[in-house]
Amino acid sequence: MRFPLQALLCICVAALLHGADATAVLPRLASEEAADRAAALRELALSGDPRLIPFLEDYRQGSAYLQAQRIVLVPETTDGSGVPLDPLTRAPLGAAVAISGLTELTVSRRERIAATEAINRLRLADPNPDARLAAVTKASETANPSDREILAEIAATDADARIRRAAAEGTATIDLASADAAARIAACARLADLHAAGARDRLAKLAAEDPDPAVKTAAVQAKAAIDNW
Repeated sequence: MRFPLQALLCICVAALLHGADATAVLPRLASEEAADRAAALRELALSGDPRLIPFLEDYRQGSAYLQAQRIVLVPETTDGSGVPLDPLTRAPLGAAVAISGLTELTVSRRERIAATEAINRLRLADPNPDARLAAVTKASETANPSDREILAEIAATDADARIRRAAAEGTATIDLASADAAARIAACARLADLHAAGARDRLAKLAAEDPDPAVKTAAVQAKAAIDNW
């Protein structure tokens, strides 16, 4: 049964993340408009295509080029040449060419950050459970509100109990910063139920700084419950 469960998981997560076809989006990384490049990176992050992870790692390091209106990867050799590779399959696309004859993709600091965020989002859908757990744990620790939807989906559907727990902790941690006091209170209770030791500092801060007395009480109680556990 393990394989069907993993397949079902991949279908559920891919459905949540699925966006435009990566091959259609990639050429927009060469756009002269920064806004278009930023939009392309967001779409790639939501594509669910795991082949983009190594590509984006190369992209943010400056190894991606434009050749005849297509994006290629070119690992440079000592003589300043390299064989163009397909950005997703890494299959060779012909003979070696001079790097100087290609147009290197412009990658700003903001785009490198966006590429890193896209890599992290794509890793949340990794079919390898250990890799997926590492990605979910990192996202839970970062507590970025933009990750809440996917973390909630993973918490409800993942076949691995460790991953479901990590995702549930991440969702609750994100909710500690909700504008809704009731959501913050519920998040405190959920973190206490999960014995979320990693949330102790956030709970202490909430207990000290939240303007709502009921939230303060919930945070104090949750932290005490975790400490006692």
